[in-house]
Amino acid sequence: MVEKVTGSIFTRYEKSARSQQGMAIWRDEAFLYYHGGSCDVMDLKEKKIVGHFLPESYTGEGSGDPYINHANQALFLSKPERGEQYPPIYITVGNDGGRDEEGYYGRCVVEQIHKENERYSSVLRQTIILSGNDTYGPKDLYEAPCWGWPSFLPDDEKKVLYIVSARYRTKLREYDSKNAYIITTFPLPEITKEKVILTKKDILDQFVTDYDIGATQAGMVYHGKIYYTFGFGRADFPNGMRIFDLKQRKITGRYDFGESVFRNEEIEACGVYNGELLCNTNKGGIYVVGAMNNGDCTIS
Repeated sequence: MVEKVTGSIFTRYEKSARSQQGMAIWRDEAFLYYHGGSCDVMDLKEKKIVGHFLPESYTGEGSGDPYINHANQALFLSKPERGEQYPPIYITVGNDGGRDEEGYYGRCVVEQIHKENERYSSVLRQTIILSGNDTYGPKDLYEAPCWGWPSFLPDDEKKVLYIVSARYRTKLREYDSKNAYIITTFPLPEITKEKVILTKKDILDQFVTDYDIGATQAGMVYHGKIYYTFGFGRADFPNGMRIFDLKQRKITGRYDFGESVFRNEEIEACGVYNGELLCNTNKGGIYVVGAMNNGDCTIS
């Protein structure tokens, strides 16, 4: 069953760049990434922007270069390393569904954010690439993890890295009847290596679920589940969310934001703050869509 959600406004803010994308929350701060890789920092208590910086993975805006940092998704690990204020942050970058000799353009950069004298900066520590050179056949235990644009979700408590994707590009409706979501589990690489290329030999587990919504956006791992957003804020691709239960290996929540207060804005990412499930939009809005209690979500 698909539940309809109204939601409510958390705040709106003036964007510093054209296209808002990934959002990562750590304590009382939201890190709001833009196409190109730049980042605004919001104080969630005060609901105002308090900083702006260019991470080392910043490429600048553009559309023709497949290596541009689209910053589609950003997720912190669960705790900082010794001596650091923030945990490492994993950002899904790239701007094309193709690949080069190493792997897909859609890859993951691991950065370390610093704050000194109220100024923010970020250094690149690692790049994780999914190989596009492996072949998969009917005798293989697993199928190809993605059609060409993987999304990377780390879980340092379980020491794994989930890749979320689909068999076919999810904005191509002609494949709806044979498409499927694919959740593939890899070991979470140690950050000691500057570059890691994941291959089919590294796959730990995989499950496939039914397909019922298009236009993948971004997600998060929370209490054994992946919360993932979809949609362009249009009638043909309405906003929504699916919850993938990693233990049950299936979708356990389906939510329709097509009649919500942000129905005409393209949804981007999601995060949890003070027990509330938040979603941000491309236009510079953050909305409350539900409450989180002991790992269970009550969508409103």
